[in-house]
Amino acid sequence: MLRMSKTLIAIATLVSGIAFAEPETYSLRFSSVPPLNGMECDDFAFNEGARLTKLIGNSIENFAVIDTRCSPVEIGDNLDRWMVDISYQGKTKLEVVTTFDTITFERPGYETEAECKNALEAEKSLFAAQTKLPVFAAYCRVPTFKKHPWEISVTGFGSTTVRPFSTHTSVNGTILGHNRESFTSMLKNTFKKYGNELAQVSIFGRLAYSTLAIRFYGTERIQLEETPLAIFNQQDFCMSEVSQTQIALNDATTTNFGVYCQKTAITPPLFELVTLTNARQGLTLAKPATTYPNIEECLAAKPTVINHYVQNLKRDIKSGLCSYNRQDKKFTVVMIEKKRS
Repeated sequence: MLRMSKTLIAIATLVSGIAFAEPETYSLRFSSVPPLNGMECDDFAFNEGARLTKLIGNSIENFAVIDTRCSPVEIGDNLDRWMVDISYQGKTKLEVVTTFDTITFERPGYETEAECKNALEAEKSLFAAQTKLPVFAAYCRVPTFKKHPWEISVTGFGSTTVRPFSTHTSVNGTILGHNRESFTSMLKNTFKKYGNELAQVSIFGRLAYSTLAIRFYGTERIQLEETPLAIFNQQDFCMSEVSQTQIALNDATTTNFGVYCQKTAITPPLFELVTLTNARQGLTLAKPATTYPNIEECLAAKPTVINHYVQNLKRDIKSGLCSYNRQDKKFTVVMIEKKRS
């Protein structure tokens, strides 16, 4: 009888613990929010909490906003901005989907607030169409320092297979053969080819070099990388190889986002033939040691070199280039090889 009483007490305690267990507490933060004219910071946060309650409704069991806070940001030289914190309880944590990708430190942006605001509605529509989620918050993030760009922040909640990502790479020269519109168009077409939707492209100058930053919608992150293929001492040689190299790379790699020439910052300038690829999937180049005194002899030898690699070494070569060496001023054959799976 005593043993049965102890068992009943244990069961009662367990049931009591389950019945009265507190739901987990979570937090949301929206940083660098531009202040609203005529509204106090804390009033804005309270209203955001009310909007969140209405948006989530009964989709999360036991959901409730329990606190909202807002404070001016006092870091940097652009102090007119707010930080909003929302604490909530629920059986599960909200799955946050946002254009503000904190995984990468270089994101696309705009030079002015006006440019950012002009693009905001289009981004909201793209976000909703791609993620299939309602937009909760959308604003232009006030930059920490005045020299930094304005960034779009669009946020929703829920499960989705397509989400916004940002990626970036260094651009080690001046891009040739494109203006901003044609370069963006090239990237838009190639990103779409691999099942992604391009949202924004920015090129930020950094002395002799630049940073290319991209936001896109897709199912997985891309680690963008600018990969040099060959160097030329004349611009015409470089430009003449772009189209054929693009075709070769389409067959040699699983992700090729574009081929172009760029002028290096050194004096006298050289011209690099480069490609944008996904660094996670890589690119294979074969570089034999034989050199040639000029590009004419290199071009004459190139078919024989490629044939040797294909027929004798059984390598899957897709194209060959004659690359210039700045140190000895000679040329060598560089071959694009299909990466073995």
